[in-house]
Amino acid sequence: MTVTRETVKGYDTWQGGKYQYDFKRKDIAKAIRKDIADAIACGNLPAALTVSVTSKFQGFTARITMKVTGGVPFAVYERIAGKDYPALTAKWRELKSTLLAIAAEYSEGESHMQSDYYRANFHAECYIEPTYDQAHYALVGGRIIGGRKE
Repeated sequence: MTVTRETVKGYDTWQGGKYQYDFKRKDIAKAIRKDIADAIACGNLPAALTVSVTSKFQGFTARITMKVTGGVPFAVYERIAGKDYPALTAKWRELKSTLLAIAAEYSEGESHMQSDYYRANFHAECYIEPTYDQAHYALVGGRIIGGRKE
């Protein structure tokens, strides 16, 4: 996975290795779904993993959302000594960063810190589906009160 980054005249620019100018959001979501399926087939992602990939325009930004809905073969949360609440495991953070890296292959944009300028073809987000998340949270003793994690 490659994302090219460079600075030109104060503007930080980036472009993913699979970026195509004429790709629409729905085309990008479709390509990400295929890349995730290929990664599962190659053994780079868990075999039973299920991920919903959707695209939408929200406010002023295009969003690609990857929602893990099942098939995570490891604990998502773990208990940490001295904490009153469970924390996300390193394996979950690694899986999430892998999925975000797949999406980054199709991104491009630029920013300029001095002028507070930022533009990207989409913003990617990845999270675990709430019901599935609560089930994992409860496995390590996390309390769910009124549908919220406590």
